[in-house]
Amino acid sequence: MKRILAAVVFSIVSSIASSNALAQGYGVQAKVPFDFTVSNHTLPSGTYRITSPATGLVRIESSDGRISTTAMSTYRGNESKGGCMLVFQKYGDLYFLHQVLSPTQFSLNVTIPPSKLEKRVQHQEASMKQAEQIQIAAR
Repeated sequence: MKRILAAVVFSIVSSIASSNALAQGYGVQAKVPFDFTVSNHTLPSGTYRITSPATGLVRIESSDGRISTTAMSTYRGNESKGGCMLVFQKYGDLYFLHQVLSPTQFSLNVTIPPSKLEKRVQHQEASMKQAEQIQIAAR
């Protein structure tokens, strides 16, 4: 009985280790030189890994794993011709993650809908000037 239990535990641990190894190799990584907002969560500048844990979701996690957030996303079919890219909308000195584009990962060609905060900032900025788009290369 102990041998069967040990074999089952070993099998489960091996499966988890394999899935973690696959998850680590999946996604894009980018160094973002400014603070930015994703779904009402402000993240500090730094290196981030972007993955898609499920259809319609994007996970943004700092390289040290201390900071993370998950956002709803929609597939748009916008494929980057020049490599992986993060596209930000800029309003004044605020940056909002708008798109993740990857020529190699179908699930990461997504648009992140504007949050309530971004819609409020859009409305305030509309009378002042046009929004800017900022693109950052990712790998």
